[in-house]
Amino acid sequence: MSNKPQHILVVDDELSMREFLELMLSREGYKVSCAESGKKAISMINQKHFDLLLCDIRIGDISGIDVLRAAKKQNPHTVVIMISAYASAETAVEAMNEGAYDYVPKPFDNEELKQRFPLKHRRKS
Repeated sequence: MSNKPQHILVVDDELSMREFLELMLSREGYKVSCAESGKKAISMINQKHFDLLLCDIRIGDISGIDVLRAAKKQNPHTVVIMISAYASAETAVEAMNEGAYDYVPKPFDNEELKQRFPLKHRRKS
């Protein structure tokens, strides 16, 4: 794996979740950007490359599935992991069918979340 930091976009309408993920991932050596809305996330995706997205399903203005579609349209190789406190089999299947790499229900364990990252995106602890 390259020594260049992987760039992660965290998309969640909850400030506390964005701050928590930004702090946790920054400490692991990732470069982290955050978006509080789907529209902001799509704007950011259209302007810069992200190696990995952590995206909530319910983010207020538009669905996390819409953000997933936009990310995959911009760069089909972007890894997208969906997160949700409202996990259901139906939304998990929809996300996976749209190209999500994984689907993680909230609340999640920090180590479990990091283990969901594809190997090439994991940082050495």
